[in-house]
Parts: sequence; structure tokens; C-alpha cells
Amino acid sequence: LLGHSKFEEALLYYTRCYVQPEDNLTAWHAAVFAGKCCWQLGRWKDLSNWAMIAVNGFPELKDGYFLMAQAEWWGRQDAARTLTWIENCADKQSAPLAVFVNPQDYTLNVWDIQHRAYASLGLWQEALAVVENALALVPGDPKWEMFTWFYAEAWRSESSVTAAVQVADHLVRRQDTLKAYDFALRYLPHSIETDKRIVNLRRRLH
Repeated sequence: LLGHSKFEEALLYYTRCYVQPEDNLTAWHAAVFAGKCCWQLGRWKDLSNWAMIAVNGFPELKDGYFLMAQAEWWGRQDAARTLTWIENCADKQSAPLAVFVNPQDYTLNVWDIQHRAYASLGLWQEALAVVENALALVPGDPKWEMFTWFYAEAWRSESSVTAAVQVADHLVRRQDTLKAYDFALRYLPHSIETDKRIVNLRRRLH
């Protein structure tokens, strides 16, 4: 069900598995996957609840911490707490082989919020390092390349707004106005979206 994007049905299934598990590991697995369903459905408070159940059930396993990080970022844009949950995983273990996991949960999915959290705090070098790790795993991916250009420019200029304008202008000079608009609309940190210069940039590119 989860693999076919039937998240409501999958959530009901995993909730039942959690209520009547075969053992503790099965209950943990059900909580993790119920949390993933809530993540896909945008139910951040429910995701947080399932994540904490997973953390408390098997505190030595990474998955619950990563789900808490997702809840903190997408639910509240709390960069500090997001990074804290990720950092808490440093000495934790991956799920045992007896449990199915998505390998991207330990890489691309967590990096996707880690770099955003760093960027929202102005930690451009750290954000750049994360997206470079992602590009090493998925070379040529346009999403990660876009972030690489932005963070590299931001690190050099020490100004996210200036960096955003420079990247967009660079794309326009390459006669790629649609990509420039997509960048300005979808790839900027929340902290600069209301800046007058960014608003004017989007108007200019539209």
C-alpha cells in the first residue's frame, strides 16, 4: 500500500499492526511506517507522535530520530531542533536486516532537510557539504545541482539574497529563464522568501 501511494490505507494497516504486534520489533516497524504515512500526508503532529514511539521503543535505532527531524522541519521549520535530532543519530544503528527500510531514509531523505536547516541558519559551508554528499550519490541530479550553485554562491558572498539574485541572473544569461524562475520560486530558504529583493526577482522572472 505504501509503495502504491495509498497512504491513508497504509496508515490504517500499520496502526493495526502496532496495536496487535507479533513482537516489539514488529511494533517498532509499524510505528516507523505509520510515521512515514503521516509524513506523506503532511500530518506533522501525528508524525511526531509516531516518531517518538519509535524512539522510545528502540532508542538505539536511527529511524525514529530521523522521523522526528522531518517533523521538526516540515511541521515547524525549526532548524535547530531538526539538526539536533539528526546529530543524535551519530551513534545510533541502522534498522536490523529483518526489517524492511528504504535506504534513502538514511541518506537523501535526511540530507534533504539537513541542508535546508543549515541554510536557514546561514551555515552555507555546512549546507554545501550536505548537497555535495547527495550529488556523489546521485550525480547530475538537477535538484541537488541547483542547491550546490546556490550554497556555493552564498558561501562566497555571505548573503543569501545576493546569492539567489546572482544565481538567477546567471541562469537568465544562459537563456534559461524558466529554470531561473523555478529556482526563485521553489529552492530558496523560507527565511528570505519575503525579502523585497526576492519578491522583485520573482516578479521580474515571471
